[in-house]
Amino acid sequence: MGRIGVIGFLLAGFVGLAAPAIAADRQSVWLSSDSSAPDMLDLFRHPELWARARERVGVFKFVPPHVDPRIAAGRNSYAGLKDSGAFALLRQWGIRVAVEEGAVKEWDCTGTKQAAPATIGHIANIAAAGAALQVVAMDEPLVSGRGPCALSIDEIAARTAAYAGMVRASKEAQASAEPIEIGDIEPYPLPDGATLMTWVRALAAHGFKPAFLHLDINVHYLDVHPEIRLSDDLRRLNGFFHEAGIPLGIIIWSGYDPLNADRAYYDHAMDLAGQVKAAIGMPDQLVFQSWVTRAPVACAQSEPACLRQGCSPDDPPYCGEKSVPLNLPDDDPAAFTQTRLVRAVLSLFGEP
Repeated sequence: MGRIGVIGFLLAGFVGLAAPAIAADRQSVWLSSDSSAPDMLDLFRHPELWARARERVGVFKFVPPHVDPRIAAGRNSYAGLKDSGAFALLRQWGIRVAVEEGAVKEWDCTGTKQAAPATIGHIANIAAAGAALQVVAMDEPLVSGRGPCALSIDEIAARTAAYAGMVRASKEAQASAEPIEIGDIEPYPLPDGATLMTWVRALAAHGFKPAFLHLDINVHYLDVHPEIRLSDDLRRLNGFFHEAGIPLGIIIWSGYDPLNADRAYYDHAMDLAGQVKAAIGMPDQLVFQSWVTRAPVACAQSEPACLRQGCSPDDPPYCGEKSVPLNLPDDDPAAFTQTRLVRAVLSLFGEP
């Protein structure tokens, strides 16, 4: 997905904190704010604005700028989130803390020189904020390993397993009251379903079983390549991962970036959810995550050229930033927010 920049590392003290147990149905629903959404901190300052959606969310996912004070993060920095009580509140609410992390990436093809130490530092930072890092979602090690790193699938699998082993063996992780789950995010349809299955077999050969695999579906690519049969591939992948004992999650997002309105994002995301339902019903996990940039209102097309078109005084101050959609509230029919999307998609799948 290319959502994570170069991340450093911090080896600080860790105090293990156990999170309250949560119901299995909640654990299947993940929520993540767009990284520059202007109301991300309000998720924690005004939790009443998403009370209904919050009852259904079991995992909240951050990205490295949210958990590392040395990465410039604008309004949603580690300090801001810590001061708002975000990490401690998630623990109080029984919502597990996850971070999307680089494993094998173009800035660390080894997986252990920079990537694992960075994750270990994030474990310490979250502990210092009153919570525990419970879940790591690796950001596309297969794609990064095959592309920029020019590695074979077997070698990427070996390095990914080494990354996971180094993180779990760290004193920071060992101090936690529960083992850290480590899963994977990979795009579709590039690589295709057969390659994803080969990848998981290679990981198993190196002694690593991901806690989950989250599928990042490139909706725009599928729309211009109708010959690719999403429903058939989803059914095939769903069967494979069930047999392997690995939960298959689907990232519910627009599949188009940039966009000029939350309504456009919402409509695309609901359409994707409908396609998933028609193919496999309710997936093991639903992940609500956006990294979509807000284009100027005058730019109606979702094209890269929109990002070169300057924002005008008629646009919101967060135009040009990763701020689509807004997060709050979850109950305004005129607001097409991320938390409202959670409720709408769950309703689509027949979940109360």
